[in-house]
Amino acid sequence: MINFRAIAQLDTFAVTAQLFKLRPKEWKPVEARGELNNSSFGLGASLLLRAHSPITKENWLEDLPVRSTRDLEQWKTMQQLLEKARRAIMAESLARQYLDGEMGRAMVSRLDPGSSIFWHVDDGPYHEKHIRFHLPLVTNPGCFLYSQSEMLHLEAGTLCYFNNRVRHCAANWGQQARLHLIFEMRKLDAGDADANA
Repeated sequence: MINFRAIAQLDTFAVTAQLFKLRPKEWKPVEARGELNNSSFGLGASLLLRAHSPITKENWLEDLPVRSTRDLEQWKTMQQLLEKARRAIMAESLARQYLDGEMGRAMVSRLDPGSSIFWHVDDGPYHEKHIRFHLPLVTNPGCFLYSQSEMLHLEAGTLCYFNNRVRHCAANWGQQARLHLIFEMRKLDAGDADANA
């Protein structure tokens, strides 16, 4: 496979236990990200953990400085999991050739049963300077990621590189919500985010 690469298996139990206290079914869609929470475009929503502020549809694709949200600052087990994921990625010699070790945006994304995220390409200055990773927290056998002609089901705790710079989508054909930790790492040659924007 070209568009996916498993990196490590991480223990997500402590994060998942806290996750349900945050009531994922009640999360509001992140409109700047294109989440509409309607059956034509995908039922689901995300909880932003690291992002630029303020976030708007107009600046979502811009390469702006990223910081932890209040939700992440209060969620110690998630901070620890993100750090373990970052270390696992940077332990690979291949990653060290391309990444500077800095975490970009991070979110927990909910995709409801029987729903899909339509085909799209993540473009713009932010995505040109970051590489995406997925870490399933809650999944079921009917959940799949698609990147070009490749398809993959990820088991809970499987940290995986995901190519979002080509046409991709996701689907949950199962009976329970899918909750993925999705985050990006900054490319080595990306330079500093535009602090003046």
